[in-house]
Amino acid sequence: MNCFVEVISSILGGTPAKLNFRVSTFKESTGYGTFISDKRQINNEASTTNTFESNADGNVFVEK
Repeated sequence: MNCFVEVISSILGGTPAKLNFRVSTFKESTGYGTFISDKRQINNEASTTNTFESNADGNVFVEK
């Protein structure tokens, strides 16, 4: 599933690095989450966890 990721803020120099963002999809309401570099997880407002992969074009694919 393609989704749009808007960067809100980033925390540099940490381990793991964190990137806060807003996620929008065509079928679901907007959620907020944190990309944690070593776990590659999205924790959205519903407190569910989605794994995701990004391709070479920078599109993010969310797997429920």
